[in-house]
Amino acid sequence: MSISRKIRFASAISTIALAFGGIAVSAPAAEAVVLCNTPFAGGDGTSAAPFQVSTMAELQAVGVCGGVGKFFIQMNDIALDASYVPSGLRGSYNGQNHQVTGLSIDATTNFMGMFTRIGYSDTLHDTWVGNLTLSGQITGHAWWQMGGLAGRALGATVENVHSSVSISGSGGSYGGLLGEAWGVTVTQSTASGDITMEANNAVSATGGLIGIAYLKSNISFSSASGSIVNGSCTSGGLVGDFEDGDLTDSFATGNVSSACTSDYESIGALVGYTYDANIQRTYASGNASG
Repeated sequence: MSISRKIRFASAISTIALAFGGIAVSAPAAEAVVLCNTPFAGGDGTSAAPFQVSTMAELQAVGVCGGVGKFFIQMNDIALDASYVPSGLRGSYNGQNHQVTGLSIDATTNFMGMFTRIGYSDTLHDTWVGNLTLSGQITGHAWWQMGGLAGRALGATVENVHSSVSISGSGGSYGGLLGEAWGVTVTQSTASGDITMEANNAVSATGGLIGIAYLKSNISFSSASGSIVNGSCTSGGLVGDFEDGDLTDSFATGNVSSACTSDYESIGALVGYTYDANIQRTYASGNASG
């Protein structure tokens, strides 16, 4: 049985009262405009001279200075602390085989990871991130999307990214690399962090690599080795819920355990639930119990 999930984006809109002809009219307040003042060590954001990211502050500025056709390169290993505030990524981010360590997030909002989101449309493939290793931990609460690299990925390509981020919480879409993937390509990437979710959560999804992957996502030459403990009712060693996509040349080695008592139980050492998916040359060596 498929589990229907509808993702709704909500934003708070402030209003001001305008007096016109004695009638009070409610109108949206003007949005604050945040400008990129190029707070980087060098570069101008072009492919020939990418913005150079070398500190935590510069990594946080990626969300403000990114966009279609913007390029970033990481110049060295970056150590984060508890004050780190993740941003979104749109454009190209090349970690140049450097590390980001010390990710430590106690989530108070949706979409959490080293980046909040990567890409902004599942049909526009304008975001690429690769050649990066990251480590740390994320603690969340109910209904929040969390992944080591990003809470949500839309139409992005992730290549040669290795996450050892552990994730714990009570509900949502959790993945060692990505919480949710919509129309995403993931290749040559790994996740080794353990995922712990409150048991018997019937409408969440947890996966060692990706929590849920929809809309023709393509996963290849990738793996997950972290365990999923007391996971949701849809839990997989590699992907929790995988629909309408390709999964090839990949594997999972972590154990998956769940205390689910719902009729929706879908637990697997490789994939928890799958529908209309092409899976080839892919295996799991861990145990799945529920």
